[in-house]
Amino acid sequence: MKFTAAQIAVILEGEVEGNPEIEVSKLSKIEEGGPESLSFLANPKYTQFIYTTKASIVIVNKIFKAEKEINSTLIRVEDAYKSFSKLLEYYNQVKMNKTGIENPVFISKSAIYGENIYIGAFAYLGENIKIGNNTKIYPNVYIGDNVTIGDNVILFSGAKIYSDTIIGDNCVIHSSAILGADGFGFAPNEKGEFIMKIKKEHMIHDYLYSTHPFDVVGCDGYNFPYAFSIHDFEPITGRVHQPPPVHQTFETSRFVLCSFCPRLYDYHPEAIPAPYNHSNIDSDEVLYYVDGDFMSRNHVQEGYISLHPAGIPHGPHPGAMERSIGKKKTDELAVMVDTFAPLKLTQLAVDLSDGKYHKSWIE
Repeated sequence: MKFTAAQIAVILEGEVEGNPEIEVSKLSKIEEGGPESLSFLANPKYTQFIYTTKASIVIVNKIFKAEKEINSTLIRVEDAYKSFSKLLEYYNQVKMNKTGIENPVFISKSAIYGENIYIGAFAYLGENIKIGNNTKIYPNVYIGDNVTIGDNVILFSGAKIYSDTIIGDNCVIHSSAILGADGFGFAPNEKGEFIMKIKKEHMIHDYLYSTHPFDVVGCDGYNFPYAFSIHDFEPITGRVHQPPPVHQTFETSRFVLCSFCPRLYDYHPEAIPAPYNHSNIDSDEVLYYVDGDFMSRNHVQEGYISLHPAGIPHGPHPGAMERSIGKKKTDELAVMVDTFAPLKLTQLAVDLSDGKYHKSWIE
């Protein structure tokens, strides 16, 4: 599947600078670009690669000014990052727009399916199933008897849909997903109680609740959901500064994840809101600064990532402790991952480093 620079420019509402007829057939990182590949430049730290990349087309911001000769054809847009994401979505839609029925497959004689569908090789479609229009069933999908599937549904390879399951319109079922198996749902029994199935130590246990387990306004204790919006996380605050574990959101055998969210600062009259200097003896610490004002850091902005290796002391930047005195709250939003095994930097990570962060405490 090939696209010309002119065609891509129309999709992105951009302007071609170079050969409008040059074609691309794949996507690539700018530093790994090759013939017939398309890449983008959004982060200034990658600017050096636009002069050496072999990518045929590179999407850049309209304000980008070249300092050297560039061999690639450029497509100038308002926001290169968003445009590349838009193009990825468009590319995936085109790539997945398959139709027809491959062989071999098994489709029962009683199956009913709509128009413009795709059924991949080795799929199994049982008795009395109903499949809507524009649905894509990829290879090795199993669909049991009496299943109903709506319009514009995608079932990726290996998905298993057990008997009597109903799937609505515009759903995506990913590889190896199983729908309709032994219920981990929450249907009430005859007394109006809810049975919650919990897996622990490789065994399934039944817990009985008088109310639906999702009928809550927050989680506190041992009944944790698997995922939730960071904007719904309510951090613990105190009269004096709280240690990082109070921000912990998830824990695995390999790492923990903490969420630093908008919250009140310490409210003891003599409290200093800035965090204290500390060392993580057992873990490497990676912080991604998402939004807001990061009180303990100087010159750190949205989108920055910092790495504090295990055992190396760190804390507020010079002046941050003094600035924090008297402050009542923070609107920061950041995510921290502490790994229990040492992180090894790739060459790309080394190249992205500003080379100055480790000296920022001696300003």
